[in-house]
Amino acid sequence: MITQVTANIRFDGRALRVTSAAEPFPWLDRRVTLVRVTPGGAVTQAKSDGEKRAMLGNADDDDLLLAAWPGEWSQDVFVVDDLKGARASLGLPRHKAVATSAALPVDAGVQPRGDVPRGLWGHLAGLDALPAEGQRQVAATPGFEARQVALAMLARQDLDERARCVLLKADGYQVPEALIGSGRLTGDEIADVLRDHPDSGDLFEAALRTASGKGAARRMLAALDPAAAAHLWRHDRWHGTNRAGLAAELLPIILGAPNGTAAGSANEDPDGRLALIRSMAGDLPLAERLELLADRSHGVIVQQALLAEQRGFQGGSANALGDDELLACLPMITAPTADAPAEGLPHVIRYVQRFPQLADIAGRQIESALAELIAGGWHPMQLARSGQWDTLALITRIADGASLLDELAKASVFDRTAKGPGQGSFQQRWQDPARYDLVELIAGKPSTPDTAVAYILDRLGSAEIEDLSRSASTGSRLAALCVEALQQRAPQGASGSRVTPRQVHLPDDEELSKADDPRAVLLDLIQSRDYDQDRRTQHVLDSAYMIDDLAWRLPVKALENHPVYGPRLAAEIAMICGSSPARWEELARAWSRQPTQLLAVNLFKRLRKVLAAE
Repeated sequence: MITQVTANIRFDGRALRVTSAAEPFPWLDRRVTLVRVTPGGAVTQAKSDGEKRAMLGNADDDDLLLAAWPGEWSQDVFVVDDLKGARASLGLPRHKAVATSAALPVDAGVQPRGDVPRGLWGHLAGLDALPAEGQRQVAATPGFEARQVALAMLARQDLDERARCVLLKADGYQVPEALIGSGRLTGDEIADVLRDHPDSGDLFEAALRTASGKGAARRMLAALDPAAAAHLWRHDRWHGTNRAGLAAELLPIILGAPNGTAAGSANEDPDGRLALIRSMAGDLPLAERLELLADRSHGVIVQQALLAEQRGFQGGSANALGDDELLACLPMITAPTADAPAEGLPHVIRYVQRFPQLADIAGRQIESALAELIAGGWHPMQLARSGQWDTLALITRIADGASLLDELAKASVFDRTAKGPGQGSFQQRWQDPARYDLVELIAGKPSTPDTAVAYILDRLGSAEIEDLSRSASTGSRLAALCVEALQQRAPQGASGSRVTPRQVHLPDDEELSKADDPRAVLLDLIQSRDYDQDRRTQHVLDSAYMIDDLAWRLPVKALENHPVYGPRLAAEIAMICGSSPARWEELARAWSRQPTQLLAVNLFKRLRKVLAAE
């Protein structure tokens, strides 16, 4: 039994073999690879011995752990069902170790490190009776634990003033940063430390987080010009450090500078100002970043910065924008370009490729931007000529307007010419599966005009139309149009054409009375998939053995105009929706999507699920 379960996700590994059944499992075999999937979606692998021990030791019970072990003839994948046993087999503790840390009292907003000084200088710093000369010597002696020793010295109630001055003049950045963050320095002392280290952004960030140093740090930062502000932010900037306070102080300086004033070298970024803004905005809290994106004066440049593609590490989170940030950047994403590109991808499509969630959260705005592109001279056919079928499919999934879908239909078969009756073969079939997927996607969308689907079918070969027909839903518009196209393509006078629907014998009520289960026979007719589905549907609806449970397995469209089941369908819907506004609204939404193919039973299930708002 797999026990990796959380509130929102459950990994079901019952289809895989379990490692506990393959004792002894060769965990450290060089051919075995471990894969870890967390409930949050992070996926990692481990190949070396150390990586495997680290993965098993750090894994949580709600993770999915897989082990790939090649057998003699094939590759086998196992699910790790006994995490404790796996750890024990590698000599690890059976339970995951939980790290603990001690807390030191510091100024509000400063994260304590919990370090305790050790060794000779640490013991000296903690002595109750340390002479003034000893204090000065300890304060002036650098060492591996200089930061911890300095904090211990600063905490002394009898600290000598000269020793205190020595501490405040410490070299490097670790000791001054620790002293500022301790909350034991005055505002003037913090200002002196900052003046001694004017290019350390970490020191300014530490000062901004203290009540005593915030004012001095702000005054010094406000006096910087754009070039100095850029230097301060870039200097000693390490991956993973967050300097939200410093970013909030320096961003107005960079945003108010003329273009190019704070730019970096061409080797770092073609537009150093955008790189700076992107890095700084990435450190801001989300609420402040969203407010900045909507700012009338600087929102446009911030949108450009966050959307710019990174070249190497610049800090921040430019390529990990959330839905709220993307919505705030829509003015830039959908902004029309001065000239539609003759070749390549328009900017709006590049953004959708980089951020696929745009199709879900801003489909209408993206489609509107594409319509403006076409009006300006760009056409999807440019993508078709270069074989970018996946990109065209991405646009098709967003498209809902008939005009855009019509243009996509033309692009999908741009290299084909229409054929008349009897001309069912073409000189060469397509070789790219993505192109077939695109045509199927366009033709299968309910909002694609019939004329656009016919335009595509007129340019496909008979075999290609048959492939498309087999993937279409029975009784759907696409299936009907495929049958019509094949019939028109058949040679005149041909007999026994394969496109003629098969006239399957349908048992009448007298025959059904002799069956062991007449309703099972009707259910088989309902669930069949063939060209004469409409005929079968009408036959079962007219049978005396028909009941509501069978009728609800039919599409709503087949029932709504029936003299018996039309009123019953309406009564069932009214009973389910009752006085619930949410359910009636869900009915309207479901009906607007594709009422012709929605089964009645599926409509009922959808309506009954609407409970959260009640």
